Amino acid sequence: MNIGNLAKKYGAQSASLSPLTTSQKLDYLKLPTSEISKIKGETFETTWLEIDESHIGTEITIDISDLVGINKEDNFESWFDSLETLKKQDHFTNFSVNSAFEDILTNPNNLAELPRVIAVGDKYYVSGNGRHRLTIAKCLGLRTKSIKVVLLQTVA
Repeated sequence: MNIGNLAKKYGAQSASLSPLTTSQKLDYLKLPTSEISKIKGETFETTWLEIDESHIGTEITIDISDLVGINKEDNFESWFDSLETLKKQDHFTNFSVNSAFEDILTNPNNLAELPRVIAVGDKYYVSGNGRHRLTIAKCLGLRTKSIKVVLLQTVA
């Protein structure tokens, strides 16, 4: 897959479209009220570590339940707060069923498509590529689903 197709597939072209409201995002995700309450209450951690973005990293498999937040200077209090800020519409509009969305996380075409994470102890933080996909995965309740990611850095 070339970079243009990859960008289109994962929403880089959607920035020019009108942003979806939180209500529209929730409608696309078909989240029940009980799940919305759960993600509003689930703590979202933020860390800020300088990493070498040119480092290719190592492909690993993690459980989404071990993903706790983002390596970025954002102050989200929950995964719901992170969901509200997502701008790439394609992640909401291109997948009519959750299984199609799960498929892009569990069966990526190549290393370039994998979300990037860093490990701090036994916790994982999204670091760059993949924030939209992993936030949606957490909100869909895929908490114990094993997914492939690229580990960029480990901090003890």
